[in-house]
Amino acid sequence: MAPAEIGMAYRISGGLHRLFDGEGARRYGGRWNSPGRAVIYAGLSYAISMLERLIHLNDLTLPPSDRWVRLRFPERLAEIMDPAASPGWDAADMVASRRFGDAWLASRRSLILIVPSVVTKQDRNAVINPEHAEFPAIEATSERAVRGDPRLFRASV
Repeated sequence: MAPAEIGMAYRISGGLHRLFDGEGARRYGGRWNSPGRAVIYAGLSYAISMLERLIHLNDLTLPPSDRWVRLRFPERLAEIMDPAASPGWDAADMVASRRFGDAWLASRRSLILIVPSVVTKQDRNAVINPEHAEFPAIEATSERAVRGDPRLFRASV
């Protein structure tokens, strides 16, 4: 995996839910959580956060409501997931990754789980437990509008 700074992450999200509450993941689930369990997904770089966001846009049109924040957290509160500990973590059915993530959430052993990106297999993402006792230790910048090179996005129709 590519090196990334542990202790910093970036969160990009649209306007359907608050940027930093985990509600979208709670409602629909994600790679590392089953529906009904709140988590916040972020990337260890702005670039992987943008790529992960684009993967979920059906028409590659950047919503004008997209916002981002930079997060800082004490490294001691992050756990790095070893992909070998969850064979099949990158499977399309998400069974293995959700099982691993749900067990991690239930254990409350760390605030942040650093996981590989299924999109690149090289970059890393952060899964944040908003119900962890140390959640207030995360510092977030104020929200900013997402800006990017227009060549990344299709023109709005």
